[in-house]
Amino acid sequence: MKLLVFSDSHHEKGMLEALLRRAREEAGLSGILFAGDGAGDTDAFGSLAPVYAVRGNCDPEDPSVPRARNLSFGEAWIFLTHGNLQRVKMTLALLARDTRDTGASVAVYGHTHRQGAETVSGVLCVNPGALARGDYALFHLQAGGMPEVEFLSL
Repeated sequence: MKLLVFSDSHHEKGMLEALLRRAREEAGLSGILFAGDGAGDTDAFGSLAPVYAVRGNCDPEDPSVPRARNLSFGEAWIFLTHGNLQRVKMTLALLARDTRDTGASVAVYGHTHRQGAETVSGVLCVNPGALARGDYALFHLQAGGMPEVEFLSL
């Protein structure tokens, strides 16, 4: 199972179009995760796979778009959030706590605009980077529930 993961697109049309082209070339996408800051930027991706989005700190208030969501893909449980409410620019401890509280073992967040993956208190915390800078990620989910993370740039 493969997931496209991105965040912080900030309406950068050229990067969105480039990612959409790449996504069309990716065979077997099971879902698209968007960690906020680019309300409406995922609209064109819905024809490729189900889109799961959350609201970021730069997005308008919209009760139909949650600030966080808990998602299940096979055996993998993923907590998707922007990260600003967990203060991810200072620490990943609150993100790891909130993830564990939902029963998930993987957190996807944005906000810092820096690609990276770090295990904190048993939680794999993954930031795909900022699509506005061309950064995104693919998750390859295997049996056992933990994704193999592939960081990519346009």
